[in-house]
Amino acid sequence: MNDVADDVNLSAATVRYHMRHMKRERVIEREPDGTKWRLAEPGQMALTDYMTSPSQGEQKKPTKKEKPKGKHSVKRGSRIE
Repeated sequence: MNDVADDVNLSAATVRYHMRHMKRERVIEREPDGTKWRLAEPGQMALTDYMTSPSQGEQKKPTKKEKPKGKHSVKRGSRIE
C-alpha cells in the first residue's frame, strides 16, 4: 500500500480509504494469496464501458458567461431559498 501511496503522491491513509471503498463497490479485489490487489470483474466491465463510450472525455466546459455552480457561487450573506 505504501508503494502505491508513494507512486501517486498521497498518504497511505488516503490510499487505504479509497481502496476500501473500491473493494466495497467491487471495483477491486484481493488476489487469492492476499498480498496483491486486482481489478474485479465488475470494475473491468465498468472501465471497458467507460473507455469505449463515444462521449468518453468529452465533458462540457463552462463558457466565460456561465457562472460556476457550487459553494463558491453564492455571495456571502445572501439568502439561499
